[in-house]
Amino acid sequence: MKFIDRITAVFEKIDNDELLLLKGHLLIEELILNRLSAEYDDKTVKALDLSFYKKLVLFAGITKKGMDSDLIKIIIKINQARNKLAHNLDIEIKPALIEIIRDVYGELPKTINRKTTYLNALKKIFYFILGRITGTVDAHLAFKETL
Repeated sequence: MKFIDRITAVFEKIDNDELLLLKGHLLIEELILNRLSAEYDDKTVKALDLSFYKKLVLFAGITKKGMDSDLIKIIIKINQARNKLAHNLDIEIKPALIEIIRDVYGELPKTINRKTTYLNALKKIFYFILGRITGTVDAHLAFKETL
């Protein structure tokens, strides 16, 4: 199964922002770990027991030409939102995710208050990020198809 098919299978089942954030974050981390394990010995990467942020910094360092700083900033914001959700039972995560959508799109879609628009905007962001990390044509095509 192609990774893009896996992403699509995961995302099509999701109908809430919290689960989308958690699953999207896991997929980003999985790809970053795959890239780090390809660059370094897999046992070494696992033995370092790095936080997501430290993995991202290391990943950004080895892929300087492939990952621009704006994209890294968005991934950091996703990680911060995920940390808020994971460590606070009473958190309302939507404001943080709306901010991420605004940062990526420049402005909010007019129908952002519709659940479908909101979730699709988030899914597009994850497709784009995952496509940039993998560098696959399939991920970019899937992103374009959701437009």
